[in-house]
Amino acid sequence: MTKKQQIEKLQHVAALLFDSKLAQLKIIAQAKHETEGHLTDLAQGASVTPDMPQISIEVANLRYERWADVRRAELNMTLARQTALWLDARDAAQVAFGKTQALDGIKARVFANLPRR
Repeated sequence: MTKKQQIEKLQHVAALLFDSKLAQLKIIAQAKHETEGHLTDLAQGASVTPDMPQISIEVANLRYERWADVRRAELNMTLARQTALWLDARDAAQVAFGKTQALDGIKARVFANLPRR
């Protein structure tokens, strides 16, 4: 196998690795975004109709807020885990991208020094 073929094979593997890391990052980012959306939805409050008695509205709001507080705590824990995973995936994608760039630089230098056929 020639040097050119070796470098091209390494470039192909590095590109596959980068694509894989980028896909993982996208999946984790989407899950994180959905969790953030759920947290935003909780801020809307209880669904009540204006024709309800005021005491019923207050009871519904109180019950909703108690439930929402528990749910918010669960979602915040999930978001913390997802953020940590996202940071790790982002770093892994950056490293994989760096490897593809390094191989591109090596290929350019090696081919610049090879005699033309």
